[in-house]
Amino acid sequence: VVFRAGDRLFVLKRVAGTVRAALFVRDGAGERVLVDPNVIKEGDAHVSLDWWNPSYDGAHVVYGLSAAGSEDSVLHVMETATGRILPERIPQTQYASPAWLPDGKGFFYNRLQGAKPGTTDYYLDSAVWLHMLAEDPAKDRQVLKRGMFADVPAAPNDFPYIYCNASSDHILAVMFGGVRRENPIWTAKLSDLVAGRPAWRPACTIEDQVVGFDLNGDNLFMLTTKDAENGKVMRTSARDPDFARAS
Repeated sequence: VVFRAGDRLFVLKRVAGTVRAALFVRDGAGERVLVDPNVIKEGDAHVSLDWWNPSYDGAHVVYGLSAAGSEDSVLHVMETATGRILPERIPQTQYASPAWLPDGKGFFYNRLQGAKPGTTDYYLDSAVWLHMLAEDPAKDRQVLKRGMFADVPAAPNDFPYIYCNASSDHILAVMFGGVRRENPIWTAKLSDLVAGRPAWRPACTIEDQVVGFDLNGDNLFMLTTKDAENGKVMRTSARDPDFARAS
């Protein structure tokens, strides 16, 4: 897995003789390891690198670690240039899917609500939170959850996510339905969401059969299988989305 952010290249790879893939960064100083789960221990248990995502400028990377293959991720943040790990730790981030703010000062992330693992309630009613770098996670603000906005309905087992793109002043809210491939999408201005007063606009419904999407500037691209067995890509405006008029 390779990902470019700023003038840095982030690479996930498994080195010969190791069991688990490690996260490396390549920049003007060469290549160096950032997170190596082969040498990280939690007590006597090994640790897995579950997910990772660098900020748009590559200055920081947010990543999830879990012990003994549990996948119960704890969110960490690292300063890329120095390898310094910031003090915040956020548990219950198995499905975090962090989305960085364009300025790299914070990110949105999904967090489970804290029910006991193994119970039927464990995956229900997760929420999206906004975390600002180097702040106490207790100050994080909930920005999207079932029942929070009448314009964004959801079922208890839906997973809400926020998606950003550095090229756009809008964001996407998506309600993933677990095994369901088709998911509804809404748009709002990033500044309004951060201010706590988003004006949500529906971009597509479950019936529109959107199975993929991307955001670039004011363009919202959607991959749909509606009336297209092999799929087709459609474009609409993130500012004023309309699936029926998408081309």
